[in-house]
Amino acid sequence: MVNNGPPPDVPAGTTGPIPPPPSSVSEAAGALPGPPLDVPAILQWAWRTYLSRAAGLITLTLLLVAPVATLSGALGGNQAGASPGFSLGVLVLPVGEPTLALWVAVLDVLVLQPIYLVAIYRLTSGVYLGDSPGFAFLLRQGVRRFPSMLLINVWLAIAFLAVGAIATAIVLFVVLFMGTVFSGSDRPEWAVIALVVPSFFIVLYFFTRLQVSNAIYIVEDTRGRAAVGRSWLLTQGRFWRCLGVFVSAAFLGGVVNFALGAVAGRVTGIGLAEGNILTGAAVALGQLFTAPFMALVTTAVLFAARAESEPLDHASALAALRAHDR
Repeated sequence: MVNNGPPPDVPAGTTGPIPPPPSSVSEAAGALPGPPLDVPAILQWAWRTYLSRAAGLITLTLLLVAPVATLSGALGGNQAGASPGFSLGVLVLPVGEPTLALWVAVLDVLVLQPIYLVAIYRLTSGVYLGDSPGFAFLLRQGVRRFPSMLLINVWLAIAFLAVGAIATAIVLFVVLFMGTVFSGSDRPEWAVIALVVPSFFIVLYFFTRLQVSNAIYIVEDTRGRAAVGRSWLLTQGRFWRCLGVFVSAAFLGGVVNFALGAVAGRVTGIGLAEGNILTGAAVALGQLFTAPFMALVTTAVLFAARAESEPLDHASALAALRAHDR
């Protein structure tokens, strides 16, 4: 008798072969496919992932970032002369008188920032590879591994201090040796451009090349100066694409922060005593989007750069990621 039904490996009711099983752990776990190193692809992946994992991302940021942002906004406005700190790459260095705002900034730099970086990058890299770490697990990882993350931040601060010294040297060169070019000029804005533009692009270049250093520690367990060097290596030859991704993500985050800041400014401009708290709350609310979204973007850039430079097997990468947990 002739069997006109489907072949043995095809279920009844189908007319073609069964699709092959997922080729990686991430696909089997239902994770979003990793995008290539392309601006629209990475931004789209980060946005979709943020929406699908918003509860975990926001909860983590709400616990470790938002309270400090709100408190710093309130203290910074209520204490005359308080200077909580200035931004230096990924590190915010506290400066000023030993006020309560300063001590909050010190606590943030030395403890909360490294803990948050460990937790958020463990979450985003796990999501990328199809893992779903729990909230308590992420906090334990942050507490246990924050000294190594702090060390990477120190090396990044040293690198940016060196870059700042180079940029300052360029400015001094222009001022001391090229001042005659602009003396008596009726277009003084050209002097400003000659001073600012080179320094800006030097800082931007190093920022882009070193941006994935923190994520590298979580994904590869590469520590200290080696993590900074690894970031430099992976972004080699990919600077413009990495720059496009980071600038686009920063622009989107800036739009969110600007909108929230404008609303807070309208309220604080009325002269309400709660204005400083509202300003800090607006900054904190913006961080609920910008901080995890930037971590997602950075994670995607790291894996995309690795996929271009070396064989990247999701199953092996996930096994290695879990092996680094302590």
